[in-house]
Amino acid sequence: MKRLMKIGLFIVLAVTVLVPRASALEAELRDGGALLTGLAGYTSHQSQQSGDQIGGGTWSLSYARVGRSGEWSGGFVLYGLNSDENFQRSDGREVQINVVRAIAAVQGRWYPTTGRLTAYMGALAGVHLQTGEKFEEGRDDFKDSNQNFAMGFSGGAMFHVTDGMFLLADYTFFYVPGSETIKSNHINAIYGGLGFQFGGL
Repeated sequence: MKRLMKIGLFIVLAVTVLVPRASALEAELRDGGALLTGLAGYTSHQSQQSGDQIGGGTWSLSYARVGRSGEWSGGFVLYGLNSDENFQRSDGREVQINVVRAIAAVQGRWYPTTGRLTAYMGALAGVHLQTGEKFEEGRDDFKDSNQNFAMGFSGGAMFHVTDGMFLLADYTFFYVPGSETIKSNHINAIYGGLGFQFGGL
């Protein structure tokens, strides 16, 4: 998890360092504008079954509207998170667990800086949907689906390439209580991607 957090911090700092004098340029968030963003990244969590740290791919799609003050936005976000786990039990049996997750949530962000380089902090709350398949040597295959509450916190930065397009680097902490596959009920994720801005003043 520490390594994942270091990577996320490095991405945000790299964007900041490589774009000097960003606030002096014209491209920035527009009051009342609409934001459409697509991201891809990597997740990490501790397995409830083996105790190992499990990584996997993730993506997100979001739509938000910027408030009239330009200091906040609110909208909807959909996350997809996949992970595969392979381990050996103490009795020697091989176990494989494949999990597909989706989180649908409302999301709000606060923008403490303005200009071409825009930092943000955010929070989300919604529903976590999970489908898992378990293959264990010498036993019947098992498939299960469930849903429960999820929430999260995020931080990152947006760099406006043009007035209508921006790059984004993000770290998100997901909290998923009651999960049978995630130890301590949390997932760490880092994202990078592209977004578009429409309308606004």
